Amino acid sequence: MIRYVSGATPPLKYRPIEYVQMGRFRCGAEPFEGPAMTKAVIDILGPSVLMHQSDYPHGEAHFPDTAQMVVDWPIWNDFGRDALQQHMAGNAEKFLRMG
Repeated sequence: MIRYVSGATPPLKYRPIEYVQMGRFRCGAEPFEGPAMTKAVIDILGPSVLMHQSDYPHGEAHFPDTAQMVVDWPIWNDFGRDALQQHMAGNAEKFLRMG
C-alpha cells in the first residue's frame, strides 16, 4: 500500500514492516472480515494490533447486534478474555491515548 500512496505520504524513517515489528501498527477490524481472518491476524501479529470497528450504517453491519456477534466468536475461547477486551476496546483506548 505504501507504494500506491507514496505521493501522499511523508518519507518514512523505517520500512512499513519495521513499524509493525516495533509494535507501532494498529488496524481497525470490520466484523464482516470474520473470525478466521481476525484469528489469522492475531496469530501473526498478536492481540494488540486489531481494534473492533463497526461501519454503521453500512450494508454489512448488523446493528445493533454487531458487537455481540464478534464477542460470540469461538476464537476468543483460544485467545482468552484479555484478548477479547483488547480487541473490543483496549487497543482503541491505547491508540487514542484514553487509558
